[in-house]
Amino acid sequence: MLASVISLIDGSGPSESALDAAARLAVRASLSLHGLFIEDERQFTYFPPVTAMGVGLGTAPTVAVPLPADEYARVEREVRGLRERAEESFQRRCAAHDIHGRFQSTRGDVIDEMIVAARRNGLVVMGCRRRGAPEGATNPGSKIEPLLRATPRPLLLTPEGTWMDEAGGTVMLAYDGSTAALRALPLAGWMAQLFGSSVEVVVVEDDKERLQLLHEEAFAYLEPYGMEITQTSQSGRAWKRLVHLAEQRQTRCMVMGAFGHYRISEWIFGSTTTNVLEHLPCPVLLTRP
Repeated sequence: MLASVISLIDGSGPSESALDAAARLAVRASLSLHGLFIEDERQFTYFPPVTAMGVGLGTAPTVAVPLPADEYARVEREVRGLRERAEESFQRRCAAHDIHGRFQSTRGDVIDEMIVAARRNGLVVMGCRRRGAPEGATNPGSKIEPLLRATPRPLLLTPEGTWMDEAGGTVMLAYDGSTAALRALPLAGWMAQLFGSSVEVVVVEDDKERLQLLHEEAFAYLEPYGMEITQTSQSGRAWKRLVHLAEQRQTRCMVMGAFGHYRISEWIFGSTTTNVLEHLPCPVLLTRP
């Protein structure tokens, strides 16, 4: 189904969890493993005071200039240190899992570079919290939505400290019938087969007739995979129901569509996006239409 997985590495705790998850997936699914460290080009530039003042008054172009030589050299050393530690971490993971991986470092606009890398791989794995966030913060960052909107590749988001090693457990599929949710169906089946897990199909819907139809759709698709399938119906606020169920079930991974028209997918990247990604205690595999 997939041939390669890429882990976006930035030195943060969630990034380390993402790298571990990518390595374990590579082993179990015989995937090619890639690691990517992106040097943010903005770190090497600044807006001169006169320019900054002019921009504020609307009288100057928004053009950044390179840092002074000594400051540029300092930032270069810091970034080089981060890059070297990222590569060391990647190589350690490869050695621990006895796999051969490819590490790459690039410099540019972070989102643009992420999109290029995502288009060249089958699955993207990244941490939920960006490097530099306050200690204890769980903000998933601002790069997830543009990455999903620009590439059709599925995106696995891993909170810090989550693992995907032991067999068994439950893969939870949040299903709403949207195009993105339909794309999530085969990934839920694939993930469950990979780890020998059962699948729990969760539908959050007040309309009983539609709820039944959605359950029938998901079951009909997943049944040929041969794993145990359970069906759960919920009403109310989708993110709270999903988080509560995931905590109760000790869910291995949640799979869901990122964009759509119905009850569950309408809130992804809407007003409750951060609630879901901040509170969910397990990795989340997102797909787009």
